[in-house]
Parts: sequence; C-alpha cells; structure tokens
Amino acid sequence: MYFPFIRGRQYELLALKECAEKNLINNNIIPIIEPVKVTPTLYNTLNTFATNNLKIALVLNPMVGNYLYELDNQKNEKIKENIQNLIDKNLIFTAHYAKNIKEDITTSIVIYTDIDSISFKDKFMGVQYNLIPDKREFRREFDKKILLEDHFNKQERNSNYIAIPDETFSTDHIYFDSEGYMGFSDYSIVGSEYSEVGFAPYAVAIHIIYQNSYDNKDVSELPLKIAHFVSDTNYDIKDTPGKYYEALKKLVKHSIINQYETYGIKQFITAYNEKKYEGLGIIKKYSIMHHLELISKILKEKNK
Repeated sequence: MYFPFIRGRQYELLALKECAEKNLINNNIIPIIEPVKVTPTLYNTLNTFATNNLKIALVLNPMVGNYLYELDNQKNEKIKENIQNLIDKNLIFTAHYAKNIKEDITTSIVIYTDIDSISFKDKFMGVQYNLIPDKREFRREFDKKILLEDHFNKQERNSNYIAIPDETFSTDHIYFDSEGYMGFSDYSIVGSEYSEVGFAPYAVAIHIIYQNSYDNKDVSELPLKIAHFVSDTNYDIKDTPGKYYEALKKLVKHSIINQYETYGIKQFITAYNEKKYEGLGIIKKYSIMHHLELISKILKEKNK
C-alpha cells in the first residue's frame, strides 16, 4: 500500500479530491492529510473519499500551519462538526504524530519522526499502521510498519534543477514488502519542507514522476525517476505564464508524454495546446494527480 503524505493546502487537496472523483486511484492508496487550515475544501476532500468508499486519513495533531488554532474559531464550527461526523462514523482514518502525547489515544495511524518519539508508542491504541523512518531503532520496535521517507531532492532555487534534469526518485514500491513493511509513504513531488510564504518565482519548474522502460521488466519492478522541466527566461520575476509555457513545452516534447495517459499528463498537454495558464498551483495539482494515478497502476500490477 502507498500512503502519500500530503499537506492540506488548496491545490494538494484538489488533487486528492479529483483523483477520487475521477476514479484514478483505488484502496491500494491511503492519502494522509496533515491539515494546515480549516477550509471547506478540506472537508469536501475527506467527504469525497468517504462517499466513494476510498480510504483517507487526517492528522489530528498537525505540526505545521494554523489548523488547530482555526479549529477553535466560531466561524469554522460547521466544518469542524462535519469533519468530526466523518471521524465518529469511521468513514476516515485518524492519524497522530507521536509527539508530546499526555494521555492514551485511540487512532488508526501513528507517525514517528525521530528517536525520541518512540517513547510515546504505549500511548496509542487500535493502531493499524506505524509510519517510521528506515532506521533499525524503529524497525526493531514496531510491527505494522509503513516506510516513511522524503525522496524529493528539494533545491534552493527552481533554476538549480536545470543542472539535474533527471534523477532517481524511489525504489520503495519494489522492495517494501520483502523488507518487512506493509506499505510505503513519501511526500510526493512536494517534499517534507513546509513554508507558508508565497512569491513570484524567477524560474518555473514542473516535476514529473516516471519510469524508464527497459529489459521488458514489469512496471512494479522498475525504479521511479523524476524529471524536472524548467523555464528558460529566469532573469527576473516577470511573465510567470510565459515561464510556465517554456517549462511546459519541454515536458510535452519529452518521451514521458508518449509513455503515459494519466489524467495529470493529459491536462498538461491541454494547457500547452490551448496556451492555458491557471496559476502555479495547478502545476502541483496535476503533478500530484499523475504521481498518484501512476502508483495506483503500479500497485495494481504488483498485486496481480
């Protein structure tokens, strides 16, 4: 199983919601949302998964964003009630960080991020999945293990990806079960680093997960790679739509386009053909949708 760890920003949530609506994923994929704000989109995403009988988890003690603060605001009371209703009816999984837990908690998923967090393991009951780093201190302490790693090689500037247009992303889908894990988790094409600051970029980059087809191997045996498509006119912050189109042109001219017919890739092709720019968030949305649909197909093949 794959547990994509998604921060609950607008376009990440929309990516998940549309994957569920368009039947692009199955229950081999259980997204984990770490909410950063209380928004209608958050509830709608959770409810869409529940309505479509798909599994999804919500972190109830997030470590980033303003979710817990906003949850106590009176104007968010209806959203709070709706989310709690999904939890009470067991329509979504609950998840918790193993951090500063003062009383026993019943939860489906526990996230362990550092060695000190192991000391809280006895505080949790009813746990179905333990997300852990691939370190022996964690492996010997837990069963029901899910491998959690950040595979996105985050660069300080988008323009830096020009020097690394292509790199290995992950092999976790190949080896997780043989290494004693029930599944694997990562932060998709976003990475674990969180920032609330937005700004106009000097360069626009599109990150696409793919596989090299060789040796007639099954897709479940092929490593995941990531290609970075970067704009050319990276001297100032002017004309973001133009920069997007430069990066997009490189994507649609790449062999990846002929290799996949995922919804996300099709949307990039449409944007290129129609010269359509809907904002930088759309890049993240379609890239995540492509990634999730691809992993869903890989796991379906692996489980045959």
